[in-house]
Amino acid sequence: MSIAGEERMVRALHAPFWDDQLQRGTKSAFQQLQVSLSRLAVLPYAQIVDAFVADLNRPASEMAPERKVKGTATIEVDTVLRLCADSKKAQVAFRADPVTSSATRRENPSHALMLTFDPAGEVKKLPDAVAQSIMKSAAIQTL
Repeated sequence: MSIAGEERMVRALHAPFWDDQLQRGTKSAFQQLQVSLSRLAVLPYAQIVDAFVADLNRPASEMAPERKVKGTATIEVDTVLRLCADSKKAQVAFRADPVTSSATRRENPSHALMLTFDPAGEVKKLPDAVAQSIMKSAAIQTL
């Protein structure tokens, strides 16, 4: 399913995508090969945050530290596309990827993926400068 350029996407910010000391998101939030986002055109912000908290928050265990969603980054698809095009070092594509409920995940019909490539079309993480520009352009909200 096509995602319109004017759509706004929301990214959950938790460790390692959140800097507790500076109380802000980090560029690494946009540096995975597939970045998980949610679409405000499909669900309202409050429902998206509820889904993030239900799916991502976890208590500390012997195997992993506590993970808690600390904030969100909201940005328009067109802004991300422009920042990548301006850099001439990265390309992205957005794809709807609705999640159905399961034993481990809550239903999220607004789920989408941002896929990242280099100019030759090979799957690559975004360069630091591009990821930083995206984070600086996003509206950050603490939870």
